[in-house]
Amino acid sequence: MRTRSGSGCGFSVGAALGRAGITVTELLVVLMVGGIVIASMLSFFIGQAKGSRVAGVRLEAVQRGRFGTEMLRRETSLAGAGIPGAQPLVVFAGPDDFVFSADLTSSTPGDRVAVYQVPGAPPTETEGADSGSITLPSGPQYPLTWYGPSRTPGPAETVRFSFVPDGDGEFAMVRAVNNLQPDTLLRGLKRIAGRDFFSYQVMDAEGQLSELADLPVWHEAPIHQSKADTAGSALADSIKIVEISFLVKVEGRRYDQTVERSFTMAVALNNAGLIQNAACGDPPLLGSVPAVELTSLDPFGVTITWTPAIDEIGGELDVRQYTLYRREISETLARPIASIPPDPALTTYTYVDTDVQASATYVYLLGATDCTPSQSDLAQSSSLTVPDA
Repeated sequence: MRTRSGSGCGFSVGAALGRAGITVTELLVVLMVGGIVIASMLSFFIGQAKGSRVAGVRLEAVQRGRFGTEMLRRETSLAGAGIPGAQPLVVFAGPDDFVFSADLTSSTPGDRVAVYQVPGAPPTETEGADSGSITLPSGPQYPLTWYGPSRTPGPAETVRFSFVPDGDGEFAMVRAVNNLQPDTLLRGLKRIAGRDFFSYQVMDAEGQLSELADLPVWHEAPIHQSKADTAGSALADSIKIVEISFLVKVEGRRYDQTVERSFTMAVALNNAGLIQNAACGDPPLLGSVPAVELTSLDPFGVTITWTPAIDEIGGELDVRQYTLYRREISETLARPIASIPPDPALTTYTYVDTDVQASATYVYLLGATDCTPSQSDLAQSSSLTVPDA
């Protein structure tokens, strides 16, 4: 018997496997193509991640810059709101600091002159600064007089925005009210080349605007529009536009992801140059003394009553609100506790003060305010002692 050879017509396993498989060359080509695809995908995703990080840094720079400009624009544009006629609008104007007066905040219920109502805010944030309690950036003291009636703080706070050094050639933007510690609003700021943080446009007698070149200037005269309101004080009064410029720097995780974005804006001081007494004439005539008595009704407290002011029912007819102050006999300053709008239907006004302490002795003071706003001289009640509970 003859045996069939594998080279004959018989079935060959190796040949079958050879036709069904791939060669080493083909395998290398497949691996190479796959590697190229994977490398391209990795490069794409890395680029997307890097772009996302850079976009995040840019977005942070824009958000921080917009926050700073909005804070500055909102409050600077309110400079001069609700200030007494004797108080200057622009207190200090320098390349790194801008200090102004405005009745921004009040904690007095019913106050219709202040811009914002903040119940519970302390007097240090809602009243004018005490005489001589603020040192301006160039060294002088402010204010040198009382702007409220009868030697009391006026209603308008002194607000200061400053750009202060913050290390490594950078600056921080801070805000301070009266003589309180400043709050840091923004860090990582730099000057724009060739520009100060603050610059100013003044208006001459012919209504022409020009840049105020010699800085700083401040209101040296204690009383606005007095005979001493000349020279530097007059320059401060003539400022119409405040220009604000700064650069925001935000650093990413890598050196090549640092972003710098510049912001510039001009804010008009709409209250600058207004004649304070043009709207309502002279300060109101009060002609009423508040009467006080204890009340045993619920709630327990002190009842204060007064009759309408002379200029509410006659005269200039310009009373816009009554402000009631309280002073404990051991204190030197009276603090506002309520503002009451005039009511033509009333022949007697009544207010009950429930925030009193047992065994304390109080006096109450009353003033009338017109739309300028100007306040009358304060009328003081007799003293009253709250009995022990």
